[in-house]
Amino acid sequence: MGMTRKIKKGSTVEERQRTRTSAVLPGYPVADSRIAASIKLIEGALEKGVRASDVATKLGLSPSRFGHVFRTQTGLTFRHYVRTTRLARAKLLLRDMRLRVEEVAWRCGYAHTSNLDREFEREFRLSPSDYRRSTSG
Repeated sequence: MGMTRKIKKGSTVEERQRTRTSAVLPGYPVADSRIAASIKLIEGALEKGVRASDVATKLGLSPSRFGHVFRTQTGLTFRHYVRTTRLARAKLLLRDMRLRVEEVAWRCGYAHTSNLDREFEREFRLSPSDYRRSTSG
């Protein structure tokens, strides 16, 4: 189980991120080569969507075994890792002022902007547009 901390209203995005428990983040190396390969598959398929069962099949593992090994290696469930990866990509893309939020949502695998808005606010307590304004200096 994760540790829950109360996040102070009005804190910066960086302060909010530091209060979250950490696990393996996108781009961080893992010891198991199968999980490293699955991470590459996830990162390459964010726009189209990616399912744990499909990745498990490609790696020659059962979905349940894949889920167990993935969580052991990364500290996150497959779904949580995909969500974290999507949000990390969204943060990066939101810094590019030429991209509309709708384009950012699509590039991160969200079918609708409202899905990105909901996930982003749940994670960072800030809308994608507010995040963009806070980083545009």
